[in-house]
Amino acid sequence: MKVYKSEKLIERGKHLHLFSVRDEQRSMPLHTHDFIEIVYIVSGSVLQTVDGVSYHMKRGDIVFLNYGCTHAFSSDEPFSYINVCFSPELLGSSLYTRAPFFSPSFMQYSFATALSFICTQVQFFLRNS
Repeated sequence: MKVYKSEKLIERGKHLHLFSVRDEQRSMPLHTHDFIEIVYIVSGSVLQTVDGVSYHMKRGDIVFLNYGCTHAFSSDEPFSYINVCFSPELLGSSLYTRAPFFSPSFMQYSFATALSFICTQVQFFLRNS
């Protein structure tokens, strides 16, 4: 099984990697990675398998793939999607480590800040693609 590494995908000094795929009929074999991935289906449909469970996704669906999970997808028809990849550190250390002083309010702030940043980057990407 292929393992993708964030340092090969996300540019040094950047926080995330965005790309889109339009009207392709394709499959991606089972793989995993050390970054978080958000996939938004723009058109068409696809079968996404995550940790052994299959989900039929269609236009408007979104999937959040945590780092370390195994997943694959396949489609018999052309589909389009937007992919956002980012390192877990972007969400704040309290989400991915067992910090001795866990603070739910800090976690919520970190997550909200990171999610806002990601949404802003996606909007910028869409306007310029």
